[in-house]
Amino acid sequence: AVPVEDIAWLLQFLGQRVAQGVRFRSGESLQIGWMLTMLQEEGPGGVLRVLEPDMQAVPVHFVDAVDATLVHLRSQQDTVRSVSSPQGWEPDFPSLRQSVVVHQDYREAHRVLLTRSAPADAMDSGWWLTDLEDEAGAQEPARFAKTSLYQLGVDRPDLVKFFVVPAGLQV
Repeated sequence: AVPVEDIAWLLQFLGQRVAQGVRFRSGESLQIGWMLTMLQEEGPGGVLRVLEPDMQAVPVHFVDAVDATLVHLRSQQDTVRSVSSPQGWEPDFPSLRQSVVVHQDYREAHRVLLTRSAPADAMDSGWWLTDLEDEAGAQEPARFAKTSLYQLGVDRPDLVKFFVVPAGLQV
């Protein structure tokens, strides 16, 4: 399900970083798009492999794959590029470790509004998720809580493609 050109892009990206003098080591993390991947040494030859979160539960469990990482990257880039704008918007990649403010019913909500503002700090993605069916509760702070973008992605995989929409926009 991963296009050949996306695999080629990842290999080229890693090759360019090595050519620039970057030394990848086992146990290091590497952000690819919004996804935080982990590098792990395999065998005595020092070959590194890239592991990605399984997107199943919190805490993060890494698996030997990059398929979801590349699928998310493609989907997110395509989503932003599908919005025509005179500003020429580019994807603004948060990290899955960053926080998002969510309505208490975000898991079951059928109509949601995602609003992205400029992040307050390095651990904030700038995202706010509102349940449009709870109009009265939209103004009640007690109905909202912070969670990680990873948790939101696990609970609502249908929203992952929007995580890179630039600040100032709503979905």
